Formats: sequence, structure tokens, C-alpha cells
Amino acid sequence: MQVLVVYDINEENGGIKRLNKVSKICEKYGNRVQNSVFEITADISKIRMMEHELTDVIDVEIDSVRLYKIGSHKSDTIIIGRKAKVESIQDDTFIL
Repeated sequence: MQVLVVYDINEENGGIKRLNKVSKICEKYGNRVQNSVFEITADISKIRMMEHELTDVIDVEIDSVRLYKIGSHKSDTIIIGRKAKVESIQDDTFIL
């Protein structure tokens, strides 16, 4: 399974430490493609392990981590922590 991991870690109140830990966890499982974006190729058990590790590190009230299964439907998105409002796109726009 291929998963895209994106995160937003609030840098206040120990956030730099959490940010570094989140980055190191993601590096164990995949490749960094941008500052806060990783591509992961792993089976579901490894994805769940990574999810649990990330949950233990972040502050779920102010940080956000999203795991998107590449090539799947929106219902396959895992959100850990703060859920930001996302506006839906009304046309056939693609992220390139």
C-alpha cells in the first residue's frame, strides 16, 4: 500500500521537539518528498504501527497528521489530531 503522510505541528509549547520526533518516525517508514510530506510504501500493519507512534508523540489538540492512501477514496484518509476544515473542490481539479 502507498500512503502520503502530511503533518502540521504547532511549534509552541515544545512543538519543535514534537516536530523532530514526527519527522524521525516518518523517516523510518518512507521517503521525504517535501518538508512535512512523506511517501510511505508499507503493509497495513506497518501503517498502523506508524499511526500509533505518531499518536503517542503529537498533541492531538493542536497538531495534525493526515495519512492518505494514494489512489484511494477520501474515506480511506486517517486523521490524527486537530481536524482542520477542508473546503471541497467542485470541479475536476488535480494536485500536480
